[in-house]
Amino acid sequence: MASKLSVLLFCVVCIFGAEGFINKCKSDDDACIQTSAKAAYAHMVAGDNTLGVEPSDPIFVDKIEGNFANLKFLFSKTTLVGLGSCAVENVKLNLEASSLKADLICPSFDFQGDYAIDGVLITLPIEGNGKFSIKCKKYKLGVDANLNTVTGDDGESHMHIKNFKLNIDGQGGVVFDFQNLFNGDKELSDAVHKFANENWKIVSEEFQRPIFEENFKRLVKNINKFLKTTPKDIFL
Repeated sequence: MASKLSVLLFCVVCIFGAEGFINKCKSDDDACIQTSAKAAYAHMVAGDNTLGVEPSDPIFVDKIEGNFANLKFLFSKTTLVGLGSCAVENVKLNLEASSLKADLICPSFDFQGDYAIDGVLITLPIEGNGKFSIKCKKYKLGVDANLNTVTGDDGESHMHIKNFKLNIDGQGGVVFDFQNLFNGDKELSDAVHKFANENWKIVSEEFQRPIFEENFKRLVKNINKFLKTTPKDIFL
């Protein structure tokens, strides 16, 4: 049993950081495991020029599209700040199912860029284009990732995040600021902003999935670059 638990721990080390980024922990030391996972995540988000891995805080995405029945939007030249402040919790790895689950507890996000939007926001018509800012407080992001093994340029086997699903739970409030709604009509713009900011929970659910999924694609791409630096057999 101890051997199996050690293998599990080493796999967690492999997923959350290459060898040397975190301290190894005893299999029954939950506090150490959580602390080490947080340290490895922070290292990866910070990036590493020597490995060709760019930072993941901030993340820049050229284009994010939302295409729903009653609402269409395009966010461009976007910047997301906040992933570096997230804490990694509840790490669980299932070797037989090749799956990894973890929660990211994030105190805040600042998302901004250019926008174009047209349609109905819950009950209110909305249209416009210009600069935007979305500021979020406390999000819990549940990550459910499928893993596989790839052969690197070194001929060694490496762990790889194949795909992922997100459970997105906004908990602390969201403030929306869209400049130039309705071609600058202040009365209509104020009405939409008042509605959106007072009903941030349901309004954020109209926007958040495309935003987080596109930004997480960049994060996972960077994590996989780290995983390619450490052969799988070091940990297994």
